[in-house]
Amino acid sequence: ISLPVRGLPDTRTKTLFRSAASSAFRFGTSGYQVCDSLCPGIGYWLKYSPVSDSVLPPGGSPLLADTVDLAKGWNLVGSISVPLAASSVRSNPPGIETSSFFGYEGSYFTTDTLLPGQAYWIKAGQDGQMILSNSAAPGPAACIRIMPTAEMPPPPPSEKDLLEAKTQKLPESFAL
Repeated sequence: ISLPVRGLPDTRTKTLFRSAASSAFRFGTSGYQVCDSLCPGIGYWLKYSPVSDSVLPPGGSPLLADTVDLAKGWNLVGSISVPLAASSVRSNPPGIETSSFFGYEGSYFTTDTLLPGQAYWIKAGQDGQMILSNSAAPGPAACIRIMPTAEMPPPPPSEKDLLEAKTQKLPESFAL
């Protein structure tokens, strides 16, 4: 999942996804990390019921453009408020070489369109920034260079990650 809007008064996972059966996990250089709140531009793993929770939270301002930091290697990135063709994603510096975008629905699949509220894996050939925008089509030199690969993204968070997240809860009370 991702947060495709700005300006929500409460971005805590438990507020946005009441049916969540797990913590939200983001992916970084040291693997998966538990997150209490969601931020635009970042992709998250979350076990929840799409029937009970909408992918697009009510309120907030549409996110029509965003700049997302990329690290060399695998990145789990968010989306903006409107569908966006993968071929129109720009980069800074221009022309960063990447894998295809991968989504997940029980297994990984490649996609040519980034949908609002969804998160996607992308492997970057170098550090830089990815620019998501529904404005006028950029010139080809400014776009990422998508190079298909047989390599798949990292696996979802494990049961061990889920158990560790549950044991990291804060105490219910403090006393002196």
